[in-house]
Amino acid sequence: MKKIAFLLFSLFLLFAFMIGSDQQTAKAQVGKKYYYKKNTPLRGPHGHKWVWSKRREYVSVGLNINAMNYFGDITPRPGFWSTDLRFTRPNIAVFVQKKWRPQFSTRLAFHWGRLLSADTVTADPTNSHDVYRYIRNAHFRNDIFELSATMQLDLMSAERLNKEFYRRPKEFIPYLVGGVSVFYHNPKAKAPATGIGDDPVDWEPGEWTALRNLGTEGQGRGTYYTYNGVDVAERNLPSKNYSAIQVAFPLGIGVRKKISNRIDIAFEVSYRFLLTDYLDDVSKKYVDMSVFGDDNLARAFHDRSLEDNRLLHLQQKYQQGELAYLPNLYTYRGERDGREYQTFDGFGSDPYPQYWSIRGNSRDNDVYILTGFHFIYIIPPHGVRCPVRFR
Repeated sequence: MKKIAFLLFSLFLLFAFMIGSDQQTAKAQVGKKYYYKKNTPLRGPHGHKWVWSKRREYVSVGLNINAMNYFGDITPRPGFWSTDLRFTRPNIAVFVQKKWRPQFSTRLAFHWGRLLSADTVTADPTNSHDVYRYIRNAHFRNDIFELSATMQLDLMSAERLNKEFYRRPKEFIPYLVGGVSVFYHNPKAKAPATGIGDDPVDWEPGEWTALRNLGTEGQGRGTYYTYNGVDVAERNLPSKNYSAIQVAFPLGIGVRKKISNRIDIAFEVSYRFLLTDYLDDVSKKYVDMSVFGDDNLARAFHDRSLEDNRLLHLQQKYQQGELAYLPNLYTYRGERDGREYQTFDGFGSDPYPQYWSIRGNSRDNDVYILTGFHFIYIIPPHGVRCPVRFR
């Protein structure tokens, strides 16, 4: 997915450069105003030569109402394009936009939205591949606060776009959008009602709890060793936790329509390609639960496959033919504390750590997508319009 994101973003920049380089201009000064003339200027209906001037630049402000969806480790399928529309949530944004050239604008926007998903809803327990995610029993919600800076490239000739703000073309104008954004996130999940083994429940069950600082995949907890019956395997845990501040690369397509002299409406779809795989707090492998020491809550969030009365629930579904496969229970002794821990085969420090213990897919970063409408109000750059023959 990283290669796909890089390729799409590179193609966008290349396309923008090609169109921009085609707009060969000559800069001339008339008084204190600068005009940019095309090498072959287009003549208007009154013999006037179309020119682009700073007078034609304008600023607009707007409101963006989106549907927000997530692609990651807690989705119906492990593929890149899989999402669960039942977890669609609103995303709201305000933005300011500047028209610099006939085809080019820039936009600065602030977004807020929420992502969420749950294994027990998205994963199909009757599917032999998806059943492991259903048993995993992970869920999350994550509020995203994003500040983005993007460039908008209109896919229409400069001659047709080279007009004052109130003389914009009435046709639908398709466009591409791409740029960079910075966002804050902090995934949360509901605290379980029970701990691992005989761990005391020293938290409020059902309370939405921030996961990042817990290090639920053993972040910052050093190294531990597993024995597979023949030799010792070393497991190096991540040295530090993921950051709450992350970078994304928006890339999308839209279409815009003039409604009145000062109002446009646009429909846009844009992907956010991320540099993190932890929007859902799931990425790598299960670890030896003894690495959490006396952090009982982190241990409980790490492996939720057996929480509450889940074993009985899974056994009943399996007997009724509603569960494709029920793994055997596996008991191992913690490398650090010597305690016995129980989990399912493939969900912990079992005899085959190089093939099993997969908690998430760390090969692909998470993605989220915004789909929605932009309501745009254009602020006129000057108060007096030119006579018709000078437009």
